Amino acid sequence: MAESDASVVNVYASDTMLYWDQEMTQPITQTLYQREGESTLYMDHDFTTALQIVPPVSVSETDENTTAELPQNQGFTRDQTLFLIDLMRQHLMKDDSELPRNLAELNSRIKMSRGKKRSFWQEIAAKLQSQFNQHFDVDKVSRKWTTLEDAYKKAVDKYASTGKAPTKFQFFKEMGELIGGHHDVDFPVIGTAKGVTVRRPEAFKQPLMFGNSSTEEELSSPSIAHSSDSESAGPSTLSPPHTSALARKRKRREDITQVMSRVIKECEEATQRRHEEIMGEIKTTNALFKQMLQQSHEQQ
Repeated sequence: MAESDASVVNVYASDTMLYWDQEMTQPITQTLYQREGESTLYMDHDFTTALQIVPPVSVSETDENTTAELPQNQGFTRDQTLFLIDLMRQHLMKDDSELPRNLAELNSRIKMSRGKKRSFWQEIAAKLQSQFNQHFDVDKVSRKWTTLEDAYKKAVDKYASTGKAPTKFQFFKEMGELIGGHHDVDFPVIGTAKGVTVRRPEAFKQPLMFGNSSTEEELSSPSIAHSSDSESAGPSTLSPPHTSALARKRKRREDITQVMSRVIKECEEATQRRHEEIMGEIKTTNALFKQMLQQSHEQQ
């Protein structure tokens, strides 16, 4: 079939990716085809549907009058910040990539040359502008992301050192999900809106220590009732007090280890289910899109 006989579909290019939609929210992940000696890309190996690539538009090429009419963003709202985090998630998961395991890996994944980095943040700012009908300064968008990373790292480090849940950083859960539930610090468990996420399963293999609480007092000394029995019955009829305390400690640790093992298993199963759901949605969407294109071609 000649190229002129093929139906044509517009797709939109960023500096690193092709998208089905102009807003660049649906990346093309399927295999594309190309005839030898041609530059045209096709959706199918029969070369019946050609792709017309719309090149990326730089900030200098945008309509200055349109930009001037939009109000200047004066500061990120909660919705705008959540949208920014989701844009970063889409970027990190393109080409079916796994989420990074920690902040160091995240930074390496978005590390680019100066020119590409500028273009990347221009693209992010343009998507924010399209979504919220405000003009977003590229440098401010980049600084906002750096601020989010710094705040998340401080919150995690503080939790690891004090054991107190973060209360001031309101995007802790979303940033934690962005790095796949991992972090460099020894951070066993953290609660989220979706349940408990195990950060370091190997931490549960170490002896469990408790902070200053009534639990510690119960584990470190015999109970009052036991002391009373010791006085009335005499030392020859009872085991040494410290032996009983150690037995209670051991049992408590075994109970906690069993609970944590169950939590780890449930988290792994939930993660796998979510991954399968996402892949199923992508396959369904691609199949539907192909069906629509085929119907359009048949009608022509």
